[in-house]
Amino acid sequence: MIKNKAASFDWEYMFAKSDADYNVASQGRILQLAARLFDQGVLTTTLTETMTTGINAASLNEAHARVGAGHMTGKLVVTGPFNA
Repeated sequence: MIKNKAASFDWEYMFAKSDADYNVASQGRILQLAARLFDQGVLTTTLTETMTTGINAASLNEAHARVGAGHMTGKLVVTGPFNA
């Protein structure tokens, strides 16, 4: 006999607790746990590329084009000083 199966996708907005002023202190404990798990290598980042040319219209357009091309796996970070 085949039993009915149930599945769910549960998602929580990152700032749900602080926006609702609900058990805000627990967010710090969650972040400490995440940091410890990263340090232990249990969790790994999805970062695959970092652009360090600064934050400006040209670098943001380039980043947007790279992601929009559909060949990106992971996360792209644009970092550096704000410049023109």
